[in-house]
Amino acid sequence: MLTYNRNLTRLGQRHASMASSVSARTIIAAALAASLPAGAAYADNECGSGTTVTCDSGPYTSGITYTGVTNLELSVVDNTSVTDGVNITPSGSGSGTIDVKVDTGTGTITSPASTGLIDSQYRTAVQVDLSGTSYGGKVSAELDSGTLKSTGYQTGGVYIGTYTSAPSADYEFDMSGGTIDFGGELSVGALLNNTSSGSSTIKMTGGTITGNAGIGASKQAGLWAVSFQKAATVTVSGGSITINADNSAAAYALAGGSSAATVNVSDMSISTTGDALATGADGRDGTGSAVVAMNDGSGNASVTMQSGNVTTSGDYANALQSIIAPVDSTVTSTSTVNLQGGTVTTTGASAAGVYAYGDSAGQAYADIDGGTVTTEGDGSHAVMVRMAGSDQAHIDMSAGTVTTKGDNAYGLYAQIRAGDNTNKANIYFHGGSVTTGDSGDPTKGTGSHAVYATTNNAAGSQAYAFVSKENIPLTINTYGANAYGILAEATLSGGTAYAGFQGGTIATEGAGSMGMAATAVDSDVTTNYYQGTLTTLGDGAHGVYATTGGAGNISMLLQNDGSASGQELSTSGDGAHGGYAYSNGSGSIDLWVSAGTFKNERGWFLRRGRPARQCEQYVGYHSHGECGRHHHR
Repeated sequence: MLTYNRNLTRLGQRHASMASSVSARTIIAAALAASLPAGAAYADNECGSGTTVTCDSGPYTSGITYTGVTNLELSVVDNTSVTDGVNITPSGSGSGTIDVKVDTGTGTITSPASTGLIDSQYRTAVQVDLSGTSYGGKVSAELDSGTLKSTGYQTGGVYIGTYTSAPSADYEFDMSGGTIDFGGELSVGALLNNTSSGSSTIKMTGGTITGNAGIGASKQAGLWAVSFQKAATVTVSGGSITINADNSAAAYALAGGSSAATVNVSDMSISTTGDALATGADGRDGTGSAVVAMNDGSGNASVTMQSGNVTTSGDYANALQSIIAPVDSTVTSTSTVNLQGGTVTTTGASAAGVYAYGDSAGQAYADIDGGTVTTEGDGSHAVMVRMAGSDQAHIDMSAGTVTTKGDNAYGLYAQIRAGDNTNKANIYFHGGSVTTGDSGDPTKGTGSHAVYATTNNAAGSQAYAFVSKENIPLTINTYGANAYGILAEATLSGGTAYAGFQGGTIATEGAGSMGMAATAVDSDVTTNYYQGTLTTLGDGAHGVYATTGGAGNISMLLQNDGSASGQELSTSGDGAHGGYAYSNGSGSIDLWVSAGTFKNERGWFLRRGRPARQCEQYVGYHSHGECGRHHHR
């Protein structure tokens, strides 16, 4: 039964099931088929009979238990304390409304002792167990004041769900105040585990949730909504969640049907301190991410943050993550993270700030409309989108601030990974700022590109990065060696690359740190510098760079509106050309130089390799043929 525990809490080990052909919901359902334990002995109806009861004469030292109920509103109030929890069991059939309200002031409700190592089931301070029933309607719990406390393996504050049978009820938990304090491996603040046909909805507008790490404690969840067939939704708009265990999530929604998994964050403080599994960097399991929406059915997954702050300090611990990992990769589910405001921070290695992962025929998408994303560790990309399915990896940034401080830590990073995907890795950057590295420490930021689109797949795919200032200022700064401002890279045969710059400012400092570049193996590449200010400072740091091989062609445009607005293309450093185009194959090179201000001692460089010869052209040569065509307009 220990295997069941690990499967049920897929926030800690989802990668094992998600990567197989069996869905998470199938694994969980199989595990839930375990027989029910005898359980602790309780006297029923401690607070009186009827459909509306109030528990205000405690302490209740042996718990509060109601069984076989169809309609019940139970309130725990007036500083009442309860030992061994509040335990409700609905009637075997029928439909109604069951609601447990906790507004107990200074009172504390403590969960029963853990039995998880014996029966693989949760023991929580407030528990509605629908196992063995076909109950329909709505089951809910509310926390307005007071403390829900648990300590031990697979314990927690609130559990609504089933281990057997298929009730059709919808589940809901609302928290406006109070405290949930839990500890132990596989423990939870609140878990709605809807393995049948109902939805799961969690709302938090206030209060405090804390997961405490004991010896060996890991795989915890603050708020966790699961629905196998309907929507799973977590909305947090006040209060705080702090999780201090490894491989753990603060807010997590998992859906397995055609409805969506959704997490909404605003006016909220969320923090996780533990490391995640290294597989978290892949994106498919989301292990240890602070805020996660995941769908393994045919529905969408989305995370939206409007305000507040989300912080992780562990290695591989992503901050905001959406995941589409269906059994059927032909479904058109979309994976989306939308950052509208607030602050996102990660300090560990390989810990992304925003991460959208897709393995379907639908798009993986990150939309940055505001807010601040900062990552400090090596390999910790600020905004990352990875497509392992057949659609696009897409980033759109129109406002906000993005900063990375480690090596090989990209600002905006879109990747197509599937070998048979002929789609695009797209980045559109319209406003805001992206900075990589540290202006005060040149040893940091090595290889940390600001805007990086890459494909690792079949012919017909394209790495596409376009930076265009629109309504607000746009700046790109990189500090560190080999840290490009814009890079579009097709890494395998047949893929094309496009990099464009149309307004704003790009500045790089470091050897080999190109202003903008497009590279491919043997297909066409295009670099279009339309306007804006582009400066590089470093040896071999070309302003605009393009390279390919085979029959691939190179097209390069260099222009700006220097006379009107002070725009310029400037390079400073040994061997740093304003424009550099190199082909080691038979394709053409076409360089267009239009009006503008260009400050670079080395001028333009065109080179094409041939079996018998190589040739070079610098600025001042207006020629074509073996080396390519160089046009002034």
